[in-house]
Amino acid sequence: MPSLARFRCAGTYWYEQEVESFITGGLVSEIPRRGSSANTILFKAEGELVAVAAHRPTEVDSPGASHALKATHLRALAIALPFQGTKLSNGMQLSTIVVRAAIADALRVPSREPLIVGLVAVENERSRRFCSREGFIEDVVHEMVWSEHMQRPMKYVWVTAAVRIEGSAC
Repeated sequence: MPSLARFRCAGTYWYEQEVESFITGGLVSEIPRRGSSANTILFKAEGELVAVAAHRPTEVDSPGASHALKATHLRALAIALPFQGTKLSNGMQLSTIVVRAAIADALRVPSREPLIVGLVAVENERSRRFCSREGFIEDVVHEMVWSEHMQRPMKYVWVTAAVRIEGSAC
């Protein structure tokens, strides 16, 4: 996946560089190992890679439930630098299209609940505002998570969205 290896989405902030490193290193190396690009969505316009989204199955503890919920972990959502802040001709933000497409792709897996979770760096106010606009709720507890880029634990917040599926009571 040569274009994925050259994908650039990071400015100067460590958490942007963390996502870019995950995409250009982690995803690029894991796709051949698993033999598929399943759970990874590449968004292209006129042959140029515009955005990347990646998700995977996870389990989430549900208070009071006897079993964990089979949810989706949104691992990465990134817009290439020249396209950040782009609005489409219909007025919708490119980032909204990307997150909604990633959620739709994740929910095609029949065993998963309509529940999406993700981690956002506490310092990443722009992504936290975006998640709030898209209906994600922040956990009140912040968590220290190892950062490959920083080589030390950094403070993150979990975000969660219960997704309404047509014909569902969720």
